[in-house]
Amino acid sequence: MKPLATQPCVEMKQEIHWTGKCTVETSYTIELYEDEVIAKQKRYPLKNVFDVSFYGQNGAIGFLYLHTNTGVISFFVKTKPTQFMNTFFELKQDNPDG
Repeated sequence: MKPLATQPCVEMKQEIHWTGKCTVETSYTIELYEDEVIAKQKRYPLKNVFDVSFYGQNGAIGFLYLHTNTGVISFFVKTKPTQFMNTFFELKQDNPDG
């Protein structure tokens, strides 16, 4: 099944080596389906995701937030998640329970 929307995200870790400290950045994608959101092999049923929000400034890494029944999950994003959020809101408007 093909996702309705995707959002590229990044994860950053600090690593310490003999030569010094470095930041390692890895990329992954959040996928939005009709009934769930999948991020880093974790599944969030759409009925448990109440809202999505974004906070960011131009030229800086932003934060995409999934508001779920177990709390708020945050993701680092380098691009505005406009299409991802709009698709989510359309899905929720068409089917508020799912």
